[in-house]
Amino acid sequence: MRFFIVFFIVSLSVNAQNSGYIEYAYHTNRGITYETTGVLEFTRNQSKFTLLKSGNSTIAEEVNDNEIDLISESKKRPTNYINLDSNDLLSNVTLFKKVYVTQEAIPRITWNIKNEFKLLNNIECQKAEGYFRGRTYTVWFANKLTLPFGPWKLQGLPGIIMEARDSKNEIYFRAKKIKLGESIQINYPKEVSYITLKEFIKLKPKIFKEREEMLKSKMPRSNTVFKLQMPPRTSQREIIYEWEEN
Repeated sequence: MRFFIVFFIVSLSVNAQNSGYIEYAYHTNRGITYETTGVLEFTRNQSKFTLLKSGNSTIAEEVNDNEIDLISESKKRPTNYINLDSNDLLSNVTLFKKVYVTQEAIPRITWNIKNEFKLLNNIECQKAEGYFRGRTYTVWFANKLTLPFGPWKLQGLPGIIMEARDSKNEIYFRAKKIKLGESIQINYPKEVSYITLKEFIKLKPKIFKEREEMLKSKMPRSNTVFKLQMPPRTSQREIIYEWEEN
């Protein structure tokens, strides 16, 4: 009987860690300073990370996975879905009011786990460092929350990432509210048209060129030269991709 009670308590504890949600404070300073909240929902095999609308923004900003665009508000927030069973990462990316759903394999980030610890939200977290698409991140993950998820596309550690900062101090996530054992149902996008991330990156110059031509056609004729520039890669969260490095 004692063994059964201990086993039951342990089972409840494990199950409680297999679902829940975490709210993160998100701060970015990549040409435009932007602060908002991100929400990570997770189950045993899936996660969904959504950036919410900033409550103190004075301009219509969409913070996307690839750029900050000053555009009209979109009904779809920037969202990243991870499915461990299918090894898929899907992302909603809004560009000139149109929402694209990009698809890629879950990125493999090589983490260097350090023997350093600190408390975050009364949870002991361990330090790790890793390089991802042009940026080096220092993160703190919770060993007791044994799922490999985190904010945005940061993942792959033996615990949920509670805090992350890049070495340029341009990107920062920090968990501020945690609820475990919640009943979470992630509606993973299935019946939508995907474009691979690689295809989307190649397509972006064409999208900007078409937008430039459309805006030119609506402007009064003059000697003014109008040019729509893509944001520089150095200002993006993802500066360089794997297929570009090889």
